[in-house]
Amino acid sequence: MRRTLFSLAVVSLTAWIQGWAYYSHLPLSLGPRVILQPWMMLRGRLLYRDIGDEHAPLMYLILALLRQFTQNGLLLAQYVLVSLLTINVLLVFWVGKSLGGNTAGVLSALFFGLWSPLFGYGKLWHETFLAPLYLLLVIQYPSWPGNSRAFRDFFVSGLLVGIALLIKQHALAVLIGVLCWEWIAGRWFSLPPSETIRRSAVLLVGAMIPVSLFVGYYLSIGGRLNDLIFWTVTFNFINDYFYLAQKFPEIHQIRLLAPAYLLVLPTILSVKCDNDGHVKSKIGLAGILLVASSATIFPRFEPFHLQASLPILSVISGYGLARLLRRPERSVGREGHVLGIGVACSLLGLWSVWGGMVYYRAFRSEEPRRIWEYSDLIPLKDLLRERLGENECIYILPDDEGVANLYYLMGCVPPGLWVPTSYPWFSLDLIRQRVLQDLANTPPKWVVYFPGRWEIERHSPDIIAFVRDRYRPVDPITWDGQVVHLLRLR
Repeated sequence: MRRTLFSLAVVSLTAWIQGWAYYSHLPLSLGPRVILQPWMMLRGRLLYRDIGDEHAPLMYLILALLRQFTQNGLLLAQYVLVSLLTINVLLVFWVGKSLGGNTAGVLSALFFGLWSPLFGYGKLWHETFLAPLYLLLVIQYPSWPGNSRAFRDFFVSGLLVGIALLIKQHALAVLIGVLCWEWIAGRWFSLPPSETIRRSAVLLVGAMIPVSLFVGYYLSIGGRLNDLIFWTVTFNFINDYFYLAQKFPEIHQIRLLAPAYLLVLPTILSVKCDNDGHVKSKIGLAGILLVASSATIFPRFEPFHLQASLPILSVISGYGLARLLRRPERSVGREGHVLGIGVACSLLGLWSVWGGMVYYRAFRSEEPRRIWEYSDLIPLKDLLRERLGENECIYILPDDEGVANLYYLMGCVPPGLWVPTSYPWFSLDLIRQRVLQDLANTPPKWVVYFPGRWEIERHSPDIIAFVRDRYRPVDPITWDGQVVHLLRLR
């Protein structure tokens, strides 16, 4: 009992320090997807009809629902981020403890806390919401075929994967990974193929239910199936995002993240020889999920796209460390035990320095904490209000995640269809025609024009020509080292 209480105290302290750091010290990235879009949805704008977004809908629906408890979108995004981080720490501890006792649970939680800044947890994104679902999947998934509740557990696991699909379409890779693991486990436990097919079918039925319920809900509130399918499926295949936005990992990113994976392969290989079927099954599934949840880095590598994989990586690494520290079998001997402890302490020291330096710099910094895609827009909002007064609204051209929160700060709902017009993969003919039609039908009085941003003049010349024909320049504004043009309707 004392060990458990001590472990809970260490995990609680880890969660508290991490939450405090993210809430008040570490730089964050809280873009329009988590601030502007939920705010627009509460003002009657319908996702996929009035808001062009290629992602699955659940993150926006959750944030819009929570917005009813506070009008401060920035504060809500911070609260949600800290809450999800805390949930992850607790779930990582729970999973690690179930596999290797209190030591494995505590080490897993510490690993997550140390590495979360380097895995981009300063950005609230779809992967942030996926992370606890994948941990729950590890907890829920049946460990052995003889489990009397196996089919119920398969069904609930399917529900979790279905919810994950509603958060981001990349969860399809996890669904495929789980089905592959089911066939591997079937061979492992010598199950007949018919049994494996039945269990896979139960999993698929469970996954279909959340998706079907959302489709029904979306149609009931006035959405169109064509819009839903276009933005969440079709658009992702026709927008040339793979060619226009692909980004391979840079050397410094590989060097920064590589130490986190040092213990993955040794742990999985060592568990393969374990006699404990529960541990063998859970770690095997975790290995599959680690690979499948990392599919979100495709085709544009950014560390925050690995957020969903970090809790799984934490469990594997924490369990591996605990395995090195525990009393070995006789065949290993005292020398092997000492070597294992030395390796474990060296890794723990390396990880502590690697991740701890991020916290150290944040706590020691005397500069104000920066919130990317938000903080820099406040001076621009003040300049615009000074020129336009308190009641005038604007249209941003081109629009992207770096400037779109200006709408929220000024209290202006974008006219017509809101899409990030900056990005060339949004410059499809049918989208540009919709933007032009909306501008012609409901022309905004003021346009805030950022010339040269994402080379919009090259990929959307018809929109630029339309604005130049209908609007006249009024006053240039210097902001963030660039000139922003204020245009007025002729």
